[in-house]
Amino acid sequence: MRKTNYWQKKDDILPNNTLTVGIELDVYDDYQTFPTEFMLETPQRKITDDLKELYKSKRSYSSMKEHKIIFEWKIDQFNSFIDSSLTCTDDVKVESVGFSTGAKINDAWYLRLKFKNNEETQVKEWLSVFLYLKHSDTESLLENKDSLLPNNIMTLCVDLIVLEDYTSTTMKVPLKILKPQIVDDFEKLFNKKINVDVILIVGNEKFHAHKTILSARSPVLASVLHRMQESNNNILMISDVAPEIFREMLRFIYTDKVDDLDSKAVSLLQVADRFKLQTLKISCEESLRKSLINANAIKLLMLADQCHANLLMESVVNYIVINIDSVMKTEDYKTLENSKPLMF
Repeated sequence: MRKTNYWQKKDDILPNNTLTVGIELDVYDDYQTFPTEFMLETPQRKITDDLKELYKSKRSYSSMKEHKIIFEWKIDQFNSFIDSSLTCTDDVKVESVGFSTGAKINDAWYLRLKFKNNEETQVKEWLSVFLYLKHSDTESLLENKDSLLPNNIMTLCVDLIVLEDYTSTTMKVPLKILKPQIVDDFEKLFNKKINVDVILIVGNEKFHAHKTILSARSPVLASVLHRMQESNNNILMISDVAPEIFREMLRFIYTDKVDDLDSKAVSLLQVADRFKLQTLKISCEESLRKSLINANAIKLLMLADQCHANLLMESVVNYIVINIDSVMKTEDYKTLENSKPLMF
């Protein structure tokens, strides 16, 4: 590999500044010949019932056992090795530990990594990997060349991994969103009036409900229903509430939901305060805070005071202080100033 190519692609070639060299090596033992005996039946001889005259013959076969190893060599801090080669006039090299395939010939190998000088410019341009056989006896090496080099062929294998740049892919994964089962079940109770045990009469309409659910959600209704239980009365009269508003209050008690809250927030805030439905009360205050303008600031101030709506009161007061000049010009402000001058 050329050095210039290395520096251009070193982040891909050397993850974590580590060079990994892999080699797959095959070594074959000497051929071994094995004799075998087998029986031949001669067709020229007559075969009797008592004896089959058999003639023995011999044949042989030769085999060679293959020994394979996959050797991995990791060189950490490889950039330091590159830097040292730039200041050295000779070839820079590093060698691996020895390894063997376990063949009978007691083979021993090692790898050598070298930065090689260009013969003309003496600049280190090539990074090379060599496989060496550790043999002190050249004659022994030549004697075993048929085993080490079957068919006079040396086979070298390298397992090379090159990593490209990270890429980000966005996938749309369909998610199955499960509805809260308990809300669905309670809404079914509200709509289908299953096993109801109390009737609430509001104006000219009757609403069927469950004492347990009403008691769990509203401390005011819980107290009233407890007194009804002592008298075995299952009918409750509710006054000073519009039937459509009471229906939405019941829907919230069962499901924590209200249809078109913004248009009914004022009336629902009043019943939420009356029946101590704190969650509904906060939802109404949030809705009314979003609708705050010069024209309704005084009305919302009076509503917040009437319903003990602290969140709404804080928002309205801050709004009036900031926009006092514009609010003082409204008819509601003038009416309030005349009716309750002590407030101003």
